[in-house]
Amino acid sequence: MMNDIYKNTDNNIINDVSALYAAPFMLFFIVDGFSNLIWHGHSNISGADIVSNPIRAGILSVIYLFSALLLMRRNAVICLRIFAKSFWYLTLCILLLVSSMWSHYPDKVFTNWIHFIGITMIAFCLVRYSLSSLNRLPILFAIIPSMIVVSSIITVVIRPDLGIQSISDRWQGTTSHPNTLGIICLIAIWSQIL
Repeated sequence: MMNDIYKNTDNNIINDVSALYAAPFMLFFIVDGFSNLIWHGHSNISGADIVSNPIRAGILSVIYLFSALLLMRRNAVICLRIFAKSFWYLTLCILLLVSSMWSHYPDKVFTNWIHFIGITMIAFCLVRYSLSSLNRLPILFAIIPSMIVVSSIITVVIRPDLGIQSISDRWQGTTSHPNTLGIICLIAIWSQIL
């Protein structure tokens, strides 16, 4: 599908991809990977409330907007072509938004909808970055997640009250949830194998 989209485009657009397209991914991982350290002690925010923190949501919204603006800067036609060919993705986006009408928690559904679209924009930026330099992509995936994993191990050893989730006694390290740490560990290991 990607080859069909890019084969009719100008080669200058494809080759003019800078490292700026990797910035939304790096910012997202830094905010999400170090959220336990960022928000701990600044207010009465528990581990479960970090995910729904309005300041964190605002920061992530700025990152999502930044990635959307990066994509629309020179690639508006390409992005519109991708969305036009992604009928099922658009259907899922509409269904997620409409499902807030019968949900008990419409604000959470709306927040998750924004995250779903925002993470898609970050993924598109990462695809644009990888088109210009596929050999640098594993390095990008290795640096930030590995920093989060190392700092999480140090946090668990030095401050177990902060690095271990009190409800389930699972490691969460510097992240907001143990599942987030698990995904970051998976990406770090996968990037090291490449």
